[in-house]
Amino acid sequence: MISQTSYQKRIQDLEATIERRSLDPAWKIQNAAAGHDQMSLLDPFAIVQVAFGDIRNLKLWNTAFAAQPPLDTIFASAFASIQLRASDIFCRFDGGDQLALVITSGDVQPLAERINTELESAEIPHNVQKRYLALAYRKHYGLRAWVAPWLWPISPTPHIDWVFLPPCAAAGLVTRIKDMNGALFTLKS
Repeated sequence: MISQTSYQKRIQDLEATIERRSLDPAWKIQNAAAGHDQMSLLDPFAIVQVAFGDIRNLKLWNTAFAAQPPLDTIFASAFASIQLRASDIFCRFDGGDQLALVITSGDVQPLAERINTELESAEIPHNVQKRYLALAYRKHYGLRAWVAPWLWPISPTPHIDWVFLPPCAAAGLVTRIKDMNGALFTLKS
């Protein structure tokens, strides 16, 4: 026979396991699967505001940091700077460099701007910034950028490009965000 205390302990352990598995371990936000699940649980008639973000040059930042944990710390710190309610959703959308921010009341734009402000104020070692800028200029402009790099400004800090949906019903939210992802990808190409 299982005692009430051991049963409650088992439930707490299972809840903790679910919580761990639903969070991206590096950035401390929901992973894509947990975010999709939470979006599907929203009241379909609830009006939500959505911001879809794409981290500019994440692969280059990873290369510049040589995949060191400090890059993850910078993102985790910026993401922790916003205050969300239990009904709000902030997740990696595809497991890569796309993010979804869904709020059930209020304005989503100030939250997205706050994240970028935090990223801009992050302390990034000079050698990492230098390595990133070299990679970014080469990727975007080729070697000609080294002649006059000030003509082609690239931010020396991580930045998220946000696309905002007008307020909409929560029904079919995952599909709409995937459509935004396709539109954003088309714009970036």
